[in-house]
Amino acid sequence: MTTTEACRGLRRIVPVDNAPDDATIDIIAIHGLGTESPRTWEFKKRNGDGVVNWLSDADMLPAALPKARIYTYDWNANYFENAPVQTLLGHADTLLGLIAEGRGSQTRPIIFVASCFGGLILAEAINRAAQEGSAYKHILISTVGIVFLATPFHGSDAAKQAQWQVLVAGIMGKQASDQLIKDLEQKHDSVRQRVQKFAEIANAKAVKLPLSCFFEIRETEMLKGILSPGWAKRLSRSVTRKIVRYLPPFVIFN
Repeated sequence: MTTTEACRGLRRIVPVDNAPDDATIDIIAIHGLGTESPRTWEFKKRNGDGVVNWLSDADMLPAALPKARIYTYDWNANYFENAPVQTLLGHADTLLGLIAEGRGSQTRPIIFVASCFGGLILAEAINRAAQEGSAYKHILISTVGIVFLATPFHGSDAAKQAQWQVLVAGIMGKQASDQLIKDLEQKHDSVRQRVQKFAEIANAKAVKLPLSCFFEIRETEMLKGILSPGWAKRLSRSVTRKIVRYLPPFVIFN
């Protein structure tokens, strides 16, 4: 087993394992494609003097929420040779199982933070937790907020190859991204339906999940690396408009 494989799953990073705490809330962070923890949650200082981890550094999130238990969920974000979309969404069950196992009988509220395609995994997890007779209903009941970071919710228009190329090819290698893009195009209706189902659950009177979505509205380095400057700028604006237009009005954008 590699070091990366050993670190996969649900891992408590604050406070450190076995340290006593008086936590009143759980925060669970889910990374996106082609990355892992802690890299997703780190910022390299421009002067080259180390990195800042906004999840675990004492003066970052722990300072704002001193009574929070903070977890990362690491999944295999690099392997999509067989049914990549199915594989991606299949991580939803693993996530639910690990949360249920780790929390036991605890009923602390949960806030999720999901980056990129990790947001699709989370949305599918919420869908499955909401199913009639689900053993994970308590996770849905405990969820008090979700933050999405650049999650590609717009399943129909964004499934056009050029736009998926921006979302995927800059993150993964060409071989892996080509396979995932192809499968996303073939299954974009399924992805769109899952997102719509999640939106309906989040807005249901019995649930009313507070959601915040953050995304780039300026030209990014990833766009500039894949496309010509003019095309990158146009597509960045286009993708932003489409994401905002697609999600129902009850989803809050900051």
